[in-house]
Amino acid sequence: MTERSAPPRGPDGGPDSGPVDLLGQFLGADAHDHELRPRARAAFLDPDDRARALRAAYEKVLSGDMDAFVSDRIQSSWGRALAAGVDPDSQRPPRLHEIREIRRLRAEHPLAPFVPALAGLLGDDSVVGTHILVIASAAGEVLWRVGSPDVIRLAESLEFVEGARWSEDAVGTNAIGNAVVEGRANQVFSAEHLVRSHHNWVCSAAPVYDPETRALLGVLDVSGPYRNAHPDALALVRCGAALVHEMLRGARREADERARDLVRQQHRAVDGIALLSPGGRPVLGELPTLTPSLIDQAHRTGRLTLPDGSELPAQPQGEYLIVELPPARTRAARPTLELRFLGAGEARAVVNGREVGLSQRRAEILTLLATSPHGLTADELASEIYGDDGIRTTVRAEMHRIRAILDGCIRSNPYCFEPDLVLTADFLQVTRLVRAGKLGAALDAYGGPLLPRSSVLPIELLRDELHEGVRHAVLSAPGVAHLRRWVESEVGAMDPQAIRLLLSRLPAADSARAYLAARLRRIDREFGVPAMAGRRSVPPQPVGARATGVRTAPGR
Repeated sequence: MTERSAPPRGPDGGPDSGPVDLLGQFLGADAHDHELRPRARAAFLDPDDRARALRAAYEKVLSGDMDAFVSDRIQSSWGRALAAGVDPDSQRPPRLHEIREIRRLRAEHPLAPFVPALAGLLGDDSVVGTHILVIASAAGEVLWRVGSPDVIRLAESLEFVEGARWSEDAVGTNAIGNAVVEGRANQVFSAEHLVRSHHNWVCSAAPVYDPETRALLGVLDVSGPYRNAHPDALALVRCGAALVHEMLRGARREADERARDLVRQQHRAVDGIALLSPGGRPVLGELPTLTPSLIDQAHRTGRLTLPDGSELPAQPQGEYLIVELPPARTRAARPTLELRFLGAGEARAVVNGREVGLSQRRAEILTLLATSPHGLTADELASEIYGDDGIRTTVRAEMHRIRAILDGCIRSNPYCFEPDLVLTADFLQVTRLVRAGKLGAALDAYGGPLLPRSSVLPIELLRDELHEGVRHAVLSAPGVAHLRRWVESEVGAMDPQAIRLLLSRLPAADSARAYLAARLRRIDREFGVPAMAGRRSVPPQPVGARATGVRTAPGR
């Protein structure tokens, strides 16, 4: 059986409100991979011209030669399928189930509740429709087809029907099979399919994962003859997968709340118990996040094995798990919240040991609260984030969602962190280290600018304040150790003043002098800034820095 790759982890918060990588949005994690360059050029070809070029490349590669027009990813898939015994000239997919069994499988499938929404989003059953929507199981078996009657009839000639298994090892390279194996969205056009009878088709597919257990639930696919293909088919299946993911997350939050309520009704005191989700998240009580396999084992054995090897009594409550805690674990612990907002990656928060992703807007709000010890009202937050056009109801709706994500770490009227909360933030930590004279540790902790994509003015000011605070400390420090680290980092690499200062301190024979001088010349040539003293890193970046210091709320 073909081995599945681990799914890529996605963001936990909503869509980012700052500038986005549009290519990455539509092409995914491999958007900037080198092998997409010939494919990107091919996308602008006439479909028939592209298909002819791919067919020529197909014959060349299968005869043992190389051809750059076929991506490394597709050639790897061909190799796996051929090794599994797929015949490019005559392979047909196996039929696993008849229609009566398919109806049962559909009713039991976790994607069943979302089929109507997906059919409305991705299906087109009109007489002029040009594609079909296919929903397959985690094994690649076709369960649902929705779409144009003409295209459905064409699909039947390929055994692209309910009950047929379209995995890579069963029918060769195709988008459904690739999504199962690679764990990411993909498109297979014309002769990128290994089996010749599929060369008139283009297929776009995206895997759907359970956000709780990370188990593969199924695959969404949009397929049809390549001459009539929708140009945004790949983006659409990604959108469909993201829609299902968010609906599953919403359903899981509701299930968590129901499970918590049931435990509180059944147990007079909940201090001595914990409730774990199917994925191992602590829904109630103090336990670390565990793996789904440990939860499954506890459901079978009635004993939960912790990472340290100890065991606790456990009993199932539906798909959740109730765990009896020893006395040492029942003592009240202060809640903790860690904010990780430095650098270009996704903003993250760790709530009582549970890590969650945050949208940029939510990260901006939490940054403002972290630097406002007396809290902020809805009106003040609206003014800080949206300016004069800010509306308090928008902020209140966002704060409601943030408080749900952070398990009640924030109180209202005004909005501020709970007094007993242990709050840490990477941007605040950097400032404390700089002020304490621990510059080496500050450089270790300064992973990049604070929320570099944010264009909210208070965040920009905090970002610049943090960046300039670290930079000033580096320029004021004696010797070359801190300076060298600064100019070799991403944030200080284009700082002409720091480079000139380092050059003035380095011995004449130091091997770093040549490339530092070359970098100065490049800064001058590209930005017209000949290392002017007193200027900030060039070019001016929205990555500057401002973080930390406690702010005073407006109007206070």
